[in-house]
Amino acid sequence: MNFMKSKAGFTLVELLVVIAILAILAGIAIPAYSGYIKKAESTADMQALSSVNTAVQSLAAAEGVEVDEIIVERQPLSNDPNAATTIKITVKDDSVPASAIDTAAVEELTGKLDEMFRAEFKGATWEDGEWTLD
Repeated sequence: MNFMKSKAGFTLVELLVVIAILAILAGIAIPAYSGYIKKAESTADMQALSSVNTAVQSLAAAEGVEVDEIIVERQPLSNDPNAATTIKITVKDDSVPASAIDTAAVEELTGKLDEMFRAEFKGATWEDGEWTLD
């Protein structure tokens, strides 16, 4: 009479090995996933900044002004709903003030700027045809 032959289940060592393997896989996957999230947020912000650029350029063209630089500043950088995002515009022609381009109209054309941006950056600068995040 051998009662030990009909044992079923996993040993403690087998369970520990499976848990260790899962922990190693999670340790690799979680940082990679968060990197993908940050990259996606930056890409979404670049698309939002592209719409800001389009709005500024169309308003500048209506005023007959050539824009040299656009600066988007987030003050303060936080998830606070009262955090303000501002647009500063520098024009090429020194005889035309940057205030000739209505930044309120830019914000209206691009939607509420604070809701557009997802990544954490202090500001963005458009110069020489491309955006750079600070």
